[in-house]
Amino acid sequence: MLIHLAAMMAHGFLGLALMQTTTVLAPDWHLGVHPGWASSPLDDQKLGAGITWAFGEIPPPS
Repeated sequence: MLIHLAAMMAHGFLGLALMQTTTVLAPDWHLGVHPGWASSPLDDQKLGAGITWAFGEIPPPS
């Protein structure tokens, strides 16, 4: 149970930190693998950060 709570806190912190950033992590990699029809790499990063933060906020089943 404690490991699960620690993982939830880590995911919540990581998600919030990534949602606040205005720069893309590993921009060279994103430019190499990002298809032209997809949204911008920063938008993708913020979406992933939001999903990460949301999973960090879901309480464990009891």
